Amino acid sequence: MNNKDKYIKEMDNIKVDENLKRKLIDEINTKENKKNNLQTLKHVIYGMTAVAACYAIVISGALFLNKNTKEVKVKENPVVIAKADLSKSGLKKIENMEELKRILSKELPKAHPTISVDSMEQSIATNSDESKLSSSDYSETNVQEEGVDEADIVKTDGKYIYYLKPEYRYSGKSDSKVIVIDLDLKKVVAKIELNEKEYKNFYASEMYLNNNNLIVMATRINDDEVETVALIYDIQDKENIKKIREVSNTGDYTDSRMVGSNLYFISNKYAYYNYPIALNDETKETEDSEEEKKNILPKYRDTLISSEYKEVNCTDIYYLEDSEEASYTMVTAVNIDKKAEANMQSFLGLGSTIYCSQNNMYIIKSKFDSSYSRIFGTYNYNSETEIFKFKLADNNIEFVAKGNVTGTVNDQFSMDEYKGNFRIATTGYNKADETTNNVFVLNEKLEKIGEVTDLEEGEKIYSVRFIGKIGYVVTFEQVDPLLVIDFTDIVNPKVKGKLEIPGYSSYLHPYDENHIIGIGRDTKDNGYGGVTTTGIKISMFDISDLDNPKEIFKQSIGDDYAYSEVLYNHKAILCDREKEVLAFPASADNGFRGVVVYKIDLNNKKFIEKKISEEEQNSKVDVGYYKKVIDRIIYIGDCFYTISQNNIMVIDMDTYEKVCDIPLE
Repeated sequence: MNNKDKYIKEMDNIKVDENLKRKLIDEINTKENKKNNLQTLKHVIYGMTAVAACYAIVISGALFLNKNTKEVKVKENPVVIAKADLSKSGLKKIENMEELKRILSKELPKAHPTISVDSMEQSIATNSDESKLSSSDYSETNVQEEGVDEADIVKTDGKYIYYLKPEYRYSGKSDSKVIVIDLDLKKVVAKIELNEKEYKNFYASEMYLNNNNLIVMATRINDDEVETVALIYDIQDKENIKKIREVSNTGDYTDSRMVGSNLYFISNKYAYYNYPIALNDETKETEDSEEEKKNILPKYRDTLISSEYKEVNCTDIYYLEDSEEASYTMVTAVNIDKKAEANMQSFLGLGSTIYCSQNNMYIIKSKFDSSYSRIFGTYNYNSETEIFKFKLADNNIEFVAKGNVTGTVNDQFSMDEYKGNFRIATTGYNKADETTNNVFVLNEKLEKIGEVTDLEEGEKIYSVRFIGKIGYVVTFEQVDPLLVIDFTDIVNPKVKGKLEIPGYSSYLHPYDENHIIGIGRDTKDNGYGGVTTTGIKISMFDISDLDNPKEIFKQSIGDDYAYSEVLYNHKAILCDREKEVLAFPASADNGFRGVVVYKIDLNNKKFIEKKISEEEQNSKVDVGYYKKVIDRIIYIGDCFYTISQNNIMVIDMDTYEKVCDIPLE
C-alpha cells in the first residue's frame, strides 16, 4: 500500500510511459485473479515511477507467520500496496499536495485543537528457596487471542522480571526505565534508561518481551512534534543491554500487537491545514512555510536504514471520500529479527480501536451523528462503525477490505474472528431513538452474512466475549442480562439463553469449558426507583447449559468507591485454571489498597479471598503513595510476585507467607 522512500528514491529516475504503466498494472491484476499464478506473484516485485504522479507502485508478497511452517527467505525490505478494489472500499489515494490541503482545509475547523508541549507535560505529570525456578511455569500477560501478544508494564520469562517503571522529575522530564530483576539472585541486575536524549516530554507506556529482545512502546515530543516510537533492545547480555533500533512516526501511540517476531503498531496524528488557499488557477499550488509543511505531512524513521526522518509523500496517503476526520492513522509493521525495513502505511480518516488475530488486523472507526427535528422538537440519533481489514504477513500490512455496521463497539472484546468470518457486537439506536444492541457476522470481504439485532432495547453493551461458536454479551441499565448467542449456524445466529442479575460485568474471562468469570460492578437501590453502582463484583457463571446460564457464586469488594484497574484493563488480571487462582490489584472504601487473591473452589461454589496490602508490601521503608501502589501480580513457580515501584514481594502460593522482598530502589 504505502511505498517506502527507499524504493521511491531508487526508482525516481525511471521514466515509464503512462500507456506502458497501465498495461503492466492490468497484467498484474489479471495474474492476481488467476489462482495458479498466486504463488509466483508472491515472490515478484514490480516497480515503476511516473514522474507526473510522483509515486512508485510496488507489489510484493510475504508468507503468513505460522509457528507450524518453516521460515522461507524472501527479498529484504518487501513493500505492499492495497490489492483490494479501492473504489468499492471508498479509499482513494491523494493525487497531489494541493488536493491534500483542500481536504484538510475543508474537513477541519480553523480552531481545531492540536497537541502541544504544555498539554503533554500536564498529561504526564498527572499521569522458601526459589533459586531453581521452572522457566516454563510462569504467568503471561492476559491477552484476548492466543498467539497474539499484547504489551504491558510487566513481562517475565520465568528467570527474569522486566518492569517498566515510570518516574518523573520535578522539571517534568521523564526518567522512565525498565528494571531487570534476576529471580535466582533476587536482585536488580540492570536498569535500562529509556529517555537517553533527555526529551522533556517522554512517556513509555508498555512493552513486549520477545526472546532476547525487549520492545518498549513510547510517546515523546521531538522538535515540538509528538511521535510514537518503538525502542528495541538486545537483552541477551544483562550486563550489556543495548538499544539496537528505533522505529518511529509522528502521532500519538494508539495500540499495538505482536505476532511471533512481527510488531504491528498504530499511531494517530492530527492533520491540519488552517491557512487560506489562494489559487490563480486550478493547478497552481500555494507556497507554504517550513512550519506549515511540518504541520501537514507525517514523518517516520527506521534507524536500521537511516538515522534521518523521512516525510511521507502525499501521493502515498490514502483517504476516505466521506471522511469526517482530518487525522492521520499510521499502521506500522516491524520484524525485529530480520534486517528488513519497517513498512508504514498512512491513511486519512481511519479509527483507533483495533482487534487483531494471528492473520488479520481490524481497525475500527466509530461515527456518531444527531440531528434536531424542528417539526417534532426531538433529536434523531444515528451511529455507525466502519471496519478496515488488513492482512498481516511477516512485516507487511496489506489492506484487504472495508465494511460497516450500525452502532458502535464497546472495546476490543466486542470483535472476533471465527472460521474466517468477523463477528462484532455494537450498541446503536432504533427508530424510536432508544439504544439497542446487535451482533453482526461479516465474511472475509466484510460483507454482512448474519446478524442478531434489537437485543435488550434501552440498554447498552458493557462487555462481550466470543469463545468458539458461542458469544456472551452483557448489557446493563437496571439489571445485568447475560445473553448467550449460538453461532453454530454462522449466517443465522440465535440467542440461546439469558440471565438477569443485579449489577453488570465489564469484563468476561473464560475459565473452563463450562464456566466464565465476570468482573464489574454491583448495584443497589438509589431510593428513587432506580439503581446506582456500588462495589466491585466478581461472578462465576455456569454456562454448561446454553439455554439456562447461571450465576453460581459471587464476591464483592468494597462499596461505592472501590476501584481496580481491571475494570478497564484486562492486562491487570492474573487468572490460571490449573492453579485455580484469580488475582488483581484493587482498593476499597475501608482504606485497603493492595492485591486481592481468590482461590477458586468450584466444588464448594465459592471464592476464597486473601488480601495483600500495600503496607505489607512496603513495610520496610516509608515511600510516597505512588511508589506503594501494586501495579501487577504474577506467578513464577510456586510463588506470587507483587510488583510496585518501590519493591517486589515474593509470596508462597500455598501458605501466603512472605518469602522475601526484592527492593527496586
